[in-house]
Amino acid sequence: MQNLRVTMFGRVGLFAGETRPIEFETQKALELFFLSAFHLGRGLARIEAASTLRMDCTDGQARRALSTDLWRVRQGLSAAGLDPDQFLAATPRAVALIASPHLRIDLARFDLLFAEISQRDYGAVDAQALATLQEAAALYRGDLFEGQSWDWGLVAREQARSCYTDIADRLMQHFMAQAE
Repeated sequence: MQNLRVTMFGRVGLFAGETRPIEFETQKALELFFLSAFHLGRGLARIEAASTLRMDCTDGQARRALSTDLWRVRQGLSAAGLDPDQFLAATPRAVALIASPHLRIDLARFDLLFAEISQRDYGAVDAQALATLQEAAALYRGDLFEGQSWDWGLVAREQARSCYTDIADRLMQHFMAQAE
C-alpha cells in the first residue's frame, strides 16, 4: 500500500508516496480534505463540515455540495493510485480522515513533538529534547495553510505560529547558553 503524505505547513500539498502530487478537481474538495486532515482522529459531523465549507448556503445546499466534494476527494485519491477507503471514512452522519501508518501529516507530527516539549521545564534541554526541538522546527516550513484563506484555519494558524515561536525561543536559549 502506498503512503499518503500531507503537508500543511507552508504551501499545502498531498502526495502519493513521497513525491507524486495529488490534485482535486475543485478548491472545495481540497479544502474538505484539509479540514478532515486537521480534525484527524476526531472527525466531523457532516452538518459541521458542510456548514464550515459553505457558510453562504442553506443547510440542504451545503449538505448536497458536501456529498459532491467527498466524491471529488475520493476521485482524486483514486486517480493517484490510492484506495480512498483506506484513508477516508464517510458515513451518513460523519466525515473523517482515517489515522493509519500509511498516512503522514506534518501538523500531526508537529503537535506530537510540541506536546512532548511543552511537558519539559523551559530551560531543560538534553540531547533528546534538542533533537525533538530541531525536528519540530524543521517541520514548520511556513505558516499553517499558507496561501489559503480558509476561515476555519485562521485560529489554527495563529496557534501553530505560537507553538513554533516557543520552539524557536527554546532553541535560541539553548544555543545561547552553549555559546553556539
